[in-house]
Amino acid sequence: MGLPPMRAPFASLIACLLLWPLDCAHGSQSHEASPAPAADAGKVSVDGGVAQVPPGCRENLSGEWQHQDDSSYRFSAVDDGGQLTLKPYRVLEGADAGLTPNDMSIELSRTPAGFVGQFKMMESMEGGKRCPASFGAKVVACEPGKMTLRIEQSYAVDQDCHRVATTPDIAEHVLVRRPAAPENPAKAAAPADAGR
Repeated sequence: MGLPPMRAPFASLIACLLLWPLDCAHGSQSHEASPAPAADAGKVSVDGGVAQVPPGCRENLSGEWQHQDDSSYRFSAVDDGGQLTLKPYRVLEGADAGLTPNDMSIELSRTPAGFVGQFKMMESMEGGKRCPASFGAKVVACEPGKMTLRIEQSYAVDQDCHRVATTPDIAEHVLVRRPAAPENPAKAAAPADAGR
């Protein structure tokens, strides 16, 4: 007799990053299903057709981003024009200062079906077993210095790590581009003839 499917909660993208609790209602809006691309979506030529992407999403999105509601959640983005890869991490302050490592990525492609992809991670299950997890993800808006992701929030798997069908639970997460790091003040203040 098999065990019933195990429900692995993924209350919000941010909570999932490091499995730390975060007020899920703060900065997230639930949706029953992902909407179709906007009628005025931009078009980008890609292998296999013309990609339908939201306006502004054709721009190079490479660089450092942070969650709009909690700047300790950061994302390093690499954009090759067809695919955008975001590597989430968290910056801690105080006694545990530093970067927290993780094995997660958000991989999105500009396709004829939209700017779509997956949020990939490893999930710890009861008994210590680790299962790969992939959540549907989509870029739904791009503005200068801001992008909105719509990401699936929950899933269920059986004891063999096979996904079980569930009702979609979707939430939006707004990322904002991090300000450029300030130039080193000591270096900037050095007189031009300091080497004489």
